[in-house]
Amino acid sequence: MVIADEVYGHLVFGNTHFVPMGVFGSIVPVLTLGSISKRWIVPGWRLGWLVTSDPNGILQDLGIVDSIKSFLNISSDPATFIQGAVPQILEKTEEEFFSKITDILREAADICCDRLKEIPCITCPKKPEGSMFVMALTATRNLLSSWLKRNQ
Repeated sequence: MVIADEVYGHLVFGNTHFVPMGVFGSIVPVLTLGSISKRWIVPGWRLGWLVTSDPNGILQDLGIVDSIKSFLNISSDPATFIQGAVPQILEKTEEEFFSKITDILREAADICCDRLKEIPCITCPKKPEGSMFVMALTATRNLLSSWLKRNQ
């Protein structure tokens, strides 16, 4: 079984294209997690979904689907206004909205990586091609030796 956390899947803006793991459901059962809060940029909404791609019924036969359903009965529900907004969000959000979001994220990643280059002890080993964050490395050895030289 593959568990695919794809909450950032639609926030790809680089040269690498997003491939949803559900396309491999005929080979291996796939359980995919998605989220309104990431794709629609509404942090804190805590509303997501689970999708199974399992045409051979393996997850059902093993009782995994029933186990997931039982956990849904004990989870807290999202706020009422969020539940009310979801149909409108899903039905009326135009593709232009998502294009603008990925453009903004691309620009933010470019700015962040360019600014990190200006800081001697921090590097950005690879410019992001999706998501909402940048991975940075700190040169702690150089930072520590610089601090020690200044404070002797």
